[in-house]
Amino acid sequence: MPSIQQQIDIILSTTFRFEELCETEQWDELSVALEQRQTNLNALFEQEIPEQDRPVVLEAIRKIQASDANYGSKLTQIRDDVKNELFKFKKQNNAAKSYATISQNN
Repeated sequence: MPSIQQQIDIILSTTFRFEELCETEQWDELSVALEQRQTNLNALFEQEIPEQDRPVVLEAIRKIQASDANYGSKLTQIRDDVKNELFKFKKQNNAAKSYATISQNN
């Protein structure tokens, strides 16, 4: 079984990929990475954490939280951008439909 530090390193490396996957819009890979991280976190916390490793685990948790907050805000921005584009598309589509209806009636 990997050491606590090795497990943390794997979890952090997976976590730090989230932002890149988000920026490159690799949503399927992001989903897989999220599942992998959760599996690794579950395995980490299912075992007894030795006293000497607890500060390292706590620091890793803080890094994960900071990273998640950062990529979470990026996801929110992407979602808002997509909503705005969809609204513009619907508006243009409705205008096109109205024009088509007017053209058919003339």
